[in-house]
Amino acid sequence: MRTLFRALLPALAALLLLGIPAALIYLHAVGFNAAWRQQVAESLGGGRWRVSIGKLTFQIFEGVVAQDVDVFQKSGAGLRIADIDQLSIAPNLAALLAGRVKVDHLSLKDASLSIPFADDGRQPGTIRLDRVNATILNAQDQLTISLAECLFEGIHISISGTLLNPDNTRPLASTQPSSFPSQVETIRSILKALSSWKFSGETPQLEINLSGNLSKPADISAPHVTFTSGHATFRNFSFTKISLQAAYRDSVLQLEKSILQGPWSDLKAVGDWNPATHSGSLDLSGTLDPSPILKAIDRTELAEKIRFIEQADIQARASITPDSGMRIIGQVSAGKFQFQECRVR
Repeated sequence: MRTLFRALLPALAALLLLGIPAALIYLHAVGFNAAWRQQVAESLGGGRWRVSIGKLTFQIFEGVVAQDVDVFQKSGAGLRIADIDQLSIAPNLAALLAGRVKVDHLSLKDASLSIPFADDGRQPGTIRLDRVNATILNAQDQLTISLAECLFEGIHISISGTLLNPDNTRPLASTQPSSFPSQVETIRSILKALSSWKFSGETPQLEINLSGNLSKPADISAPHVTFTSGHATFRNFSFTKISLQAAYRDSVLQLEKSILQGPWSDLKAVGDWNPATHSGSLDLSGTLDPSPILKAIDRTELAEKIRFIEQADIQARASITPDSGMRIIGQVSAGKFQFQECRVR
């Protein structure tokens, strides 16, 4: 028996040496079968999302790679959440040996991500994120985002944080269709405003730290949000420095500190905005040249004839509510200015 084993050992070793590379080459070129794709998709989606994988292959340096991944909401109308061109997956080996698929680690490298938010035929209807790099760990009922970054409208976005992920098999509550039109218009308004910004010099940076519970999306918060930018222009307004510190808690966006500096302004602002009630406030202080503002709101010759020699001091508070609309109170102290050929002190 021992002699037979010694005789078969070289053959077994040859089969392993040849069979494993052959299997890896096959999985690289052809990919896993539909049953494996289904198991991986179910593990990724859990009870909250329905995941469709176009192709599942093995890459030598990246491991198991899912291509053409579509993510849908499982409950309600089954809304499309995201389209991902490529996603690397690290399965749990203990679960794999037991015949189950459990994903412990996700990573994206220079991927593209499309997030549809409307299907009414109007444009834009999709948010596109480019150069997406992310590392996400799924362990002990929580997701840890150690790195997630992308480019969006010329802004480099970095996201980190830890989100509780209890009972991943339980579906999320259905989104109310009645809220879709207002959400869609809000997103389109934000995208339109962003398209009016032009950044030059160093890429602006937006950093977001997340916390909360995935089973309660409304309770997810961003306790730390920072934005910094060098030279930027918004329509007729030019800035040399923009710095913002904000937080999103209890469904309210809080502007904790902001600095807007440029040839025409040196402003500081704090405020808050409640998207649910469409109400908020903004406290503004500093100095500015009113000329660009006058040209933006007054299309007559008056705005072209007045020139401020000295910047004005401003202290103002703006508030907005659905009932009373916008109210602005405060004071502006203007220095020297010139109207046509007459100077006024």
